[in-house]
Amino acid sequence: MVELEDEARTALRLRQADGHSRENAAPADLAPPFSMEIQVLKRDDGAIVLAMPGVQLSNETKTTLVNAINVLVEIFGSCFVLSEALRPVAPIRRAHWKIVTEKARSWATLEPLLRDPRTAVPGQQREVFKSVLESIIDTRPVLCAVGQQGFLGNVIFGFTDHRLLLLESARRRATLGIEGEWSQISQLPIGSLLNPTLASFAIPHSPTWLRELTARLQARGIGV
Repeated sequence: MVELEDEARTALRLRQADGHSRENAAPADLAPPFSMEIQVLKRDDGAIVLAMPGVQLSNETKTTLVNAINVLVEIFGSCFVLSEALRPVAPIRRAHWKIVTEKARSWATLEPLLRDPRTAVPGQQREVFKSVLESIIDTRPVLCAVGQQGFLGNVIFGFTDHRLLLLESARRRATLGIEGEWSQISQLPIGSLLNPTLASFAIPHSPTWLRELTARLQARGIGV
């Protein structure tokens, strides 16, 4: 108990020194949590289904539905939109990647999406990372996807007509070239994605990086 009290006093002193004591803090706005009900239902073929009560999609129910879907995907990894007969209509899976449109592809757009304390790129390395991303954007890839959740700090550029993906990661100082279809690669777990054995080639972020990348792309018929 004494240790806990000492830690509490220390934390309070730190908050007060930083100007964030309880007395100086702005009052919090309390937001009531969403409630959701999951029912155990039996389909006509005897299969057991965990389902929410049927809801009609509208502007009033959209936020509640999105919250419910996110909860189900977080718990089970995926869920389905069901018909009245409790048959799957469309699957919903966790989205690991956010697609960035061609017009929005710039460091100014990507940097906020990559900003996370766990994947922060320090000092000079950040400038290198910025230069690398801008150079790849200049090659006009067909696809640009930024990692979400456990994939934060990763960007994939795709030349899908040539089955080539370029992976840039705040965790690595090299460009990984991955051959394959985006639809398959995007479903890989983060450990498999960052495994060097998955890559067909790796180009270190060195002074010769751009020359080596250009040569790799041109060898596959990709104009730079």
